Amino acid sequence: MTAILEARDLGVAERLRGVTLSLHGGRALAVVGRNGSGKTTLLRALLGLERHQGEVVAGGVPVGALPPVVRAARMAWLPQAAPVPEGLTALDVVAAARFRFGEGRGASEAAARAALDRAGVGGLAARRLDTLSGGEAQRVRMAALDAQQAELWLLDEPGNHLDP
Repeated sequence: MTAILEARDLGVAERLRGVTLSLHGGRALAVVGRNGSGKTTLLRALLGLERHQGEVVAGGVPVGALPPVVRAARMAWLPQAAPVPEGLTALDVVAAARFRFGEGRGASEAAARAALDRAGVGGLAARRLDTLSGGEAQRVRMAALDAQQAELWLLDEPGNHLDP
């Protein structure tokens, strides 16, 4: 099975050293550690958002060299502290996650509505994201990952604001 994302001898300043990993589709991997141990730094480096030593490749291509549309097809990212776009509805946020498809507004909204429904927040489609509770907004963000249809999801504390 070909890896979706690979890191070889990855290092970031004093936080990470010599990390080597291979991520494949259809599997879950949890990175567990103390606060400040470098979990977020690792995810950001894998996405090409953090300067690093070593190599991070997706499909044999360095992540930093991937065009945004290709990167969006490979990886979806949920940061632990996602910005709340002012004035955008839940439907707008989820539909925007489909930018890589180059489809019309109607098609992206239909896919976004379906993703919102799967996340259990379809009734919030017309609500502005900045008016939702933390848990509702987090579920909308998860719906956006679903709508993006990336091969790999990188989630940084995805349970934030979600009640048990």
